Amino acid sequence: MDELARIRREKHNQYLQKKEEEAQFVVLQPPTPPPVVEQDEQFPQEEIENDTNITTTTTTTTTTDNQIEQDIDVENEQQEINGGEDEDEDDEILQPNGFHHAHPIGNMPIYNNNNMNHQIGFTGSHHFGIGYNISHVHGYQPFGGSGQQLTGNGIYNTNDVFSQGYEGNPFNLETEHPEPQEPSSSEEKRATFLSSIEHRYDKSPDFVEENMKRDSKKKEFRIPLENFKSLVHLCLYKMSLDLTPFQSKLKLLSGDLIRHLIEVMAKNNRLTRTKLNQILSSGVRVFKLDLSNQSLIVNNDFLHNCFRYLVEVQDVNFSNCINMTDYGLEVFKNEKFHRNLRVLDLRHNRNLTDVGCKNLKNLVNLEELYLGSTSISDLGVAFLKQLVNLKTLDVSRCKITDNAMVTISLFSKLTLLNLSETQITDVAISNIHQILTNIQYLYLSNCQKLTNKSLFFLTYFSKMRLLSITGTQISLNGFVHLKRLPNLLYLELPNRYCLNDQTIVYLNSLTKLKKLDLTDYTYITSIEPLDNLKYLEELLLANTRVGDSSVPAIKKMKSLEVLSLDRTDITSAGVAGLVDLNLKSLSLMKTKIDDDSINYLSEIKSLRQLNISHNNITHKNIEKLKDITNLNSLDLRGTDTLRSLYMFDSILKVPLKKVLEIINNEQNQNNNNFLNFGLNDEEE
Repeated sequence: MDELARIRREKHNQYLQKKEEEAQFVVLQPPTPPPVVEQDEQFPQEEIENDTNITTTTTTTTTTDNQIEQDIDVENEQQEINGGEDEDEDDEILQPNGFHHAHPIGNMPIYNNNNMNHQIGFTGSHHFGIGYNISHVHGYQPFGGSGQQLTGNGIYNTNDVFSQGYEGNPFNLETEHPEPQEPSSSEEKRATFLSSIEHRYDKSPDFVEENMKRDSKKKEFRIPLENFKSLVHLCLYKMSLDLTPFQSKLKLLSGDLIRHLIEVMAKNNRLTRTKLNQILSSGVRVFKLDLSNQSLIVNNDFLHNCFRYLVEVQDVNFSNCINMTDYGLEVFKNEKFHRNLRVLDLRHNRNLTDVGCKNLKNLVNLEELYLGSTSISDLGVAFLKQLVNLKTLDVSRCKITDNAMVTISLFSKLTLLNLSETQITDVAISNIHQILTNIQYLYLSNCQKLTNKSLFFLTYFSKMRLLSITGTQISLNGFVHLKRLPNLLYLELPNRYCLNDQTIVYLNSLTKLKKLDLTDYTYITSIEPLDNLKYLEELLLANTRVGDSSVPAIKKMKSLEVLSLDRTDITSAGVAGLVDLNLKSLSLMKTKIDDDSINYLSEIKSLRQLNISHNNITHKNIEKLKDITNLNSLDLRGTDTLRSLYMFDSILKVPLKKVLEIINNEQNQNNNNFLNFGLNDEEE
């Protein structure tokens, strides 16, 4: 037995020396399983006892640490020998079947996101994390194989350390774990790989709810339907890149598709004179042609050498084509255009004069003619007297006076007339008020010579649906005549001084009004008289002096969808009166509301846009806004809600950039864009 103990110590010293060398050169790759060591090969007891000529060599250690370890191990071995240890006890050191267990090469370490502060290590002789002490894990284990821990189950799972934390003993030898097996098939290897990825997510009970919220947020992400292009649009875009391969088949396309093709090319800046010639020369039938803003294409040469062959066209838009002159309009002398053309748009072409109008006089079937922002005058309008089928006429921003109204009065079928920014007076309105009885849309904005007398004549247009008198001299008591326009839906008032608390009552007779814009009407302190506007859909009262006293009148506007009360005296008590409305957009910027208003705003479930910026709002009740499920735009600038902004990134179904508006700081010399969270309440 003494000889056996000596040999055992020799083997053990060799093992310690080998482990010391391995510790200095940490192996980066997982080790291969050690070879099978039979019992009789490791402990040749019988041969040792019979062999008397064996010579021994003792290995001396060079460091103090190794000597200490060796002495300790020798004492342990001596105690085992003295205690009657025999060959059966030696077998207990080895695992059954004589194998040392090692991790499969394909086994991947498992990470736990919940304990990121812990240092991450691997088992066996795997590469340890930076700064991790190897001896801190399990030290050097004799008879444990090549870098393996001597445990009851032959495996050390690093995930146990992280899952248990520092409570309990993660190295408990009595803990039973299933023995890992080497994946044998490609399916098993794939399953092992996917499982390792899955376990990278935190599965602890404390984080299950948070993970579910994160996953549900991903599922709720929506892309607006308008962002998707139809298959037809994609095909037309492909054709717009190069028309040559498709030129022989263009004539098979309908007139509507040809129109879309030209629009796609124009929108993507791919429309050229060459491509347009390819389209028109392929025998296609064009019924609608929109070449607005195409000054490089539309000129006199194009009109006479290309457009002249499109005799079937019914709708033409040449607006803002500044290279076109009166000579180009001679193409409309063709009799085939007289028969088919219905709509002609020539706006924003200052090169067109009265001579050009003379070339249009025979377009007798024309129904819509747009000549706004051209250089025509009363004489040019006189050339158009044969166009008796006109239903829409736009001569805004032209040199038109009262004399032109004689010709315009001949167009008895007119439903839309635009005379904005012309030189007409009250006399002009008096000449047409009993003739053009079919007028429904009348634009008189910035006709500065119109007074209250004109408004009297305008009341004869009983079918009027839209009236624009912005920038005129109509004001105050002149609005008493509005009661004779019962069908008026839209009214654009002259200026901020035309109404006050005494004259606003005249608007109450417009019972069918859908939109009322009183922005900047600072002489208005209340809209209490407007309690009869039941069909109003949009009410703009920004920068007025209205307060909570106006809320009862607003409550009666059951059809209201858009309400602006910016820079008014509305308080939280006034907001309480708005909860019964089906508002979609509400703006309360720079009012007198506070945290109590959030309780009432959260009850308006129909809201989609809400602006409560620059108010005395904190994070106290802001969480209640998450009950507004349809909300997609929220402006909190200038409020003390920074601590709750994180919440809306997961509540609102829109990108954060829509929740916090991006403000371009014009005073920033570096032209940088910042998210303005309202840290200051300065004026914009």
